[in-house]
Amino acid sequence: MPAPRGSKVGRVRTNRSGRGWFLPASMVVILGIGLGMIYFYAQKHAVEISTENLCPDSSNIPEVAAVLLDVTDQTSPAEQVQIRQTLDEIKEALPRFGRLRLYVLSHDLRFGQEAVVDLCNPGTGENLSVLYQNPTLAKNRWKERFSDVLDQALESASARAPSEKSEILEAIRSISIEYLSDPANRSKARSLFVISDFLQHVPGGFTQYRTDQASAEQFLSSQYARSVAMDLRGINIELFYIDRPQYARYQTSEHIKFWATTFKEFGGHIARIKRLFGG
Repeated sequence: MPAPRGSKVGRVRTNRSGRGWFLPASMVVILGIGLGMIYFYAQKHAVEISTENLCPDSSNIPEVAAVLLDVTDQTSPAEQVQIRQTLDEIKEALPRFGRLRLYVLSHDLRFGQEAVVDLCNPGTGENLSVLYQNPTLAKNRWKERFSDVLDQALESASARAPSEKSEILEAIRSISIEYLSDPANRSKARSLFVISDFLQHVPGGFTQYRTDQASAEQFLSSQYARSVAMDLRGINIELFYIDRPQYARYQTSEHIKFWATTFKEFGGHIARIKRLFGG
């Protein structure tokens, strides 16, 4: 028998029915707000990057770095392992969206030569949120589009034929003028990494394949020094010195001092000199 209109039983049923609709509706509203917040944060933290070099707009690049790899002498298997480890260290230390150019010093050196790799670090996804970002996708992109590309370039460079010249100073000058000292990069952190045995050899110009090498002071007062002069002010420099047993009579403590003094004279800051074991 139906309950009389306005009865207590009718009111109870009506109240229960209202609550039944109220709970799902409130959950939809909360869910909508949550999704909206996730979308808002995703848009807020999204940075558009180039599909070509993975770089964002210049204003979002915190650091520019250059790696000069000297392969004018053939590299041994032990040297190749250490060079790869060094490059891994540089890659991992580069901040997200930091720009890295890898240059190879070989027989075809020319002023303004293009880097063999020019990419920005897209980030490994380590600090990305699983809610509004995609750490897995970021990690895969870092490996396939950044890390693996550098490794492949390193492998190709190591296979190059030795050169009769080793124009280390000329290469660094070119990198400094064309890239690191570009006005567009002067407000950013700037780093230079040089992986070499540091034996400058330009027949008819300046060579360090001699036991009576010129000191830094003698070199810096020469005409040749003026021809390779560069502005390294504000640039953080790390030298990875390949110590080769066959060149022990040239690679002395004075030889290392020569390079440290020369870079400082050109305004650079030597952050580290690390020895790699050649042979």
